[in-house]
Amino acid sequence: MMRTTSRKAERRQLAALLLITVFVAFILGLWSGKVQKSGARTSIDNMLLKVLSLTINSFGSITNHPDTEPVNGITDTGLSRLSELEEENQQLRKLLNLSKNLPGKPFGAQIVGRSTVPWEGYLIIPVGTDNGVFPRMAAISAEGVVGQVVSATKDSANILPLTDPASGIGAKVVRLVNVPQADPLAMPVTQQKTIAVGVLKGYKAGICSLGQCSMEYIVDSANVQPGDKVVTSGLGSVYGRLAVSGIPLGVVDSVKVNKPLAILDITVTPATDPSNVSWVALVK
Repeated sequence: MMRTTSRKAERRQLAALLLITVFVAFILGLWSGKVQKSGARTSIDNMLLKVLSLTINSFGSITNHPDTEPVNGITDTGLSRLSELEEENQQLRKLLNLSKNLPGKPFGAQIVGRSTVPWEGYLIIPVGTDNGVFPRMAAISAEGVVGQVVSATKDSANILPLTDPASGIGAKVVRLVNVPQADPLAMPVTQQKTIAVGVLKGYKAGICSLGQCSMEYIVDSANVQPGDKVVTSGLGSVYGRLAVSGIPLGVVDSVKVNKPLAILDITVTPATDPSNVSWVALVK
């Protein structure tokens, strides 16, 4: 009985995944037809057209992979690939919405490789100077800032993640607070309040763990608390290129007073885990 129930649950999950992917492919198909008809295509458009092609081509391999015994015509390998496609499509939809609020013309790129250094984890993209990619461009995912381009050849480039010890981003700590209105009968208005301004650095021994960041140059009198958001400050720039305020960087995890230096040692969990990013938008 348990085996039959498990099999039914598996079939329901499979049907749901198929439905979602077919729907996404359908919507992208309508959108791509409109783009091709108008002739107006940005780099983000080209990126999504490429994903549409990969999504459609993957359906053939999902139902005809020889590695495992198929269930309802789809193998375990195919089911895994279907899940990956669904996750990538979700990332791309979010990235497309985010790119509308970025300056200039964001350049879409897929992550095709990573280095093996635990706290660095350079991200490799298959586009370079021939495509307009140059060092110090900001790389942003659907969740927030990923890092910066540190080197580029004609056809590839390396992105240094924000968790690397060498990284540094102008940042501010913000918090949602209720602001009373002049009318005592009116409901308070929720607003974002800036608590402190500093620099978000990457991994720092003794302050945070690998995969986390540290917030520096904040005096010990600042009222920073765990759970506060960290976003780009717009002061100066992000990696020398992007001077936009409010792009997510992470969440404050812990706060300790460093009495000898009269500052706060702040640990930040990044909004984006560089090890799980599939696509980024590069901003010139």
